[in-house]
Amino acid sequence: EEPSMNLKRAAILCVPIAARAASSSNTRIALPPRMPTTLVTDFDHTLTERDSLGALVALSPTPDLLKDAEAYYLSGAAEVNQMVLDGRVDEALAELERVEGTALDMVESSGVLAGISPAAITEASSKLLFRAGAREALIGAAARGVDVHVCSTNWSRRWIEGALGDALPAVRSIACNDFIA
Repeated sequence: EEPSMNLKRAAILCVPIAARAASSSNTRIALPPRMPTTLVTDFDHTLTERDSLGALVALSPTPDLLKDAEAYYLSGAAEVNQMVLDGRVDEALAELERVEGTALDMVESSGVLAGISPAAITEASSKLLFRAGAREALIGAAARGVDVHVCSTNWSRRWIEGALGDALPAVRSIACNDFIA
């Protein structure tokens, strides 16, 4: 079962990619007036069909180590949500940053991802479902001279690399939390 938490180190502006569906589709991508030189995309829920942290945690021999971090995060998120509903948006954003940072510190120090082999990470991540045309969009952008970058709050660079598969050479950099030694 996939944990319900969605932890993020910092708010990073990630621009979702526009991907052509299947070649049989008549979907057209509206291009900007001039060709972009840089493409920055998020990983989970942008390139992938859904969040993949649960699948990563499922590889852990000790997934229960996340319970405290999850409880802390969910409690803090509920408090932040109430602040937003009360119209205290600036205060909510500051609190969200604090809650997320603390929860990530808890995840990192828990060692929940310790003991997962690199081979297991690569094998499991290669099975993640990507959005239709996502890999092709990354490869196509790079082939046209666009610098392609993936930014993510995911917890493993190797996880993202394994999931990218044949699109990995098109990606110039991956910025993420990397809690696996």
